[in-house]
Amino acid sequence: MSWRTYETREHPDDLPRVHKDEATAWRYASRTGHEVWEVIEYGQNAGERFLGQG
Repeated sequence: MSWRTYETREHPDDLPRVHKDEATAWRYASRTGHEVWEVIEYGQNAGERFLGQG
């Protein structure tokens, strides 16, 4: 089992802004031009994945 969160960041090393779901993250990113990241907290696939830029 894994826990997924979606974050937006202005730059890859910037502090993230956490969103409740992927759609909300993409709406925010489309208004601000920030990057969207999927973060998997637990399990063998734990890590971060860059989804794109708004």
